[in-house]
Amino acid sequence: VCPAFGGPSVLEFRDVPAPMPGAGEVRIRIEAAGVNYPDILSVAGTYPVKSEPPFIPGIEGAGAVVECGPGVGRIKAGDRVCWQNNRVKGTFAEEIVLPEAGLSAIPDAVPFAIAAITPTVYGTAWFALNHRGRLQPGEVLVVHGASGGTGLAAVQVGKMMGATVIATGGDDAKLARVREAGADHVVNHRTEAVRDRILELTGGRGA
Repeated sequence: VCPAFGGPSVLEFRDVPAPMPGAGEVRIRIEAAGVNYPDILSVAGTYPVKSEPPFIPGIEGAGAVVECGPGVGRIKAGDRVCWQNNRVKGTFAEEIVLPEAGLSAIPDAVPFAIAAITPTVYGTAWFALNHRGRLQPGEVLVVHGASGGTGLAAVQVGKMMGATVIATGGDDAKLARVREAGADHVVNHRTEAVRDRILELTGGRGA
């Protein structure tokens, strides 16, 4: 629980009443939760979608449905689901109640820990590249900070969309992992001139 705005050290363990689902909602036993920069901002009181203390932070997670409220039809008890909800938050807990509409089913082969960290980074990457960037097959995409969660997701989504991906970062070992994840080229901004290298890799066309 975040009892007052501040740094992560203000968080404390508390027993709270178990949440009960209302119409169109489900109660979920949380198996894993993602930790993201918005969680730090929420606790600090600087996230755009503000929650007033005391509140339970955590915007994304995964778990098993325990109970369904009235009017729930797509989801049933026992289903494995994941979510991202920056308005309700509440994922740093044992259970959570969320609207059915915001839940995604998890394939049996995907572990809860992987599903829990998928919605925020891959959702952000998809929105940025598809809705904002309008990335087209054959284009060249440069991903800065490619070894971070959202950066790595952007590399993979960019490749899925048919782009040639140039990834930048400041650590050769991390960039090697980015290349393994699908980047066509990697550029270390600490040892190379990024602008010149991009022009070289694209035959002067840029990205």
